[in-house]
Amino acid sequence: MRGIRMVKDFAGVVSIVTGGAGGIGASIVQELASRGSDVVVVDLLPGTAPALGGDPECGRVQFVQGNLRDDHCLEDAFGIARSLGPVRVLVNSAFSDVRGPAAELDDGAWNDTWQDCLQSAVRTSRSFRREVSGHGAIVNVASVHAFASGPRMAPYAVAKAGMVAMTRSMAIELGPIGIRCNSVAPGFIAVERNRHVWTDPTIRSRLLESIPLGRLGVPEDVAGAAVFLASEAAGFITGACLVIDGGMTSQLPEAVVRGY
Repeated sequence: MRGIRMVKDFAGVVSIVTGGAGGIGASIVQELASRGSDVVVVDLLPGTAPALGGDPECGRVQFVQGNLRDDHCLEDAFGIARSLGPVRVLVNSAFSDVRGPAAELDDGAWNDTWQDCLQSAVRTSRSFRREVSGHGAIVNVASVHAFASGPRMAPYAVAKAGMVAMTRSMAIELGPIGIRCNSVAPGFIAVERNRHVWTDPTIRSRLLESIPLGRLGVPEDVAGAAVFLASEAAGFITGACLVIDGGMTSQLPEAVVRGY
C-alpha cells in the first residue's frame, strides 16, 4: 500500500544512485535514505538533499556532480561511498534522450543516448563489481520502451532494451559471487521534464484511458519497486524486469477504442 513506511532495513548500507538529482532517481534516493541507507548521488546536475523530516535514523545523502563518462567522476563517487561504509547497492537511473527519425539521426545522437543510458550503467556496474565483497544488488532503471516504442524514440528504446539484456547477463555472471541484478521498466511517469504532457488536459485524458489503473504514475511508484528489488525481501530475485506502468502495456489499443 502506498504511504506505508517500512522499517530501516537499509541501515548500515551504502548505496550509489546515478541520475539521482531529479525525477525518478531523486525519489529512489529519498526512499533509500528514509530506510536508513547512506546514499551517494552522481549526476550532471547539482542536487538538493531530500526532505526526510529530521529523522535521525535516516541515511546521509552526498552529491557528486559530474559526467559518468569521466573516470575521475566514478572514482570520486566510489571513494566517497567507501568512506561511508560497505557499498551494497547500485541504482543506474542516469539517462539522456535524443529524439528524431531513426534513419536520419547521426552517429553522435545515437552514441550520446547509448553512452548516457546504457554505457554509463555498464561502467558503474563494473566498478561496483570490483568494490563489493559479499552480497550486493544492482537495479537498472529501464523503460517500457524496451518492449514497445513510438516514433522518434529509437536511440532511447534501443538503449533501454540493451539495459534489460545487460541485466539478465549480469544476473547470470554475478549471481555466483552474491550480486543480484534486476531492472524496472517504468511506463509514463509524471515528472518535471514531461510536465508539458501531463498538464495538457486533452493529452492527460488520453493517457488515462490507456492506463487500466486510471491514474498517472509518479516517481514514488518506481522508487518503491526499485528499492524492493535492492532489499533483502527480494533476496531470491535476480535477472528480473519489473514493469511499472499501471497496466498500460497489458492493454490492447482496441480495448481503449471500444471501451471494454
